[in-house]
Amino acid sequence: MEKKVELRKLGSNIAKWRHKRGYSQDELAYEAEVGRRTINRIEVGDTDARYSTLLKIAKILEIKVKDLVDY
Repeated sequence: MEKKVELRKLGSNIAKWRHKRGYSQDELAYEAEVGRRTINRIEVGDTDARYSTLLKIAKILEIKVKDLVDY
C-alpha cells in the first residue's frame, strides 16, 4: 500500500510541473519518447516510472529529477 501512495505522490508532482510548464500529456509523451498512456499511468500512480523516463521528463520540464521526487 505504501508504494502505491508514493507512486500517486510522484505522479501528482509530475502533473503539477507539467501544467506549470504548459505541456499537455500528449506533448510531454512525444518529447519524452513514450506513449501518452504511459504518462497518464505515471501521473495517476498506476505504474512505476523508469529512472530513464524520469530523467527525460525532468530535462523537458527544465528541472532536476530531485524536483520530481521532492513532494
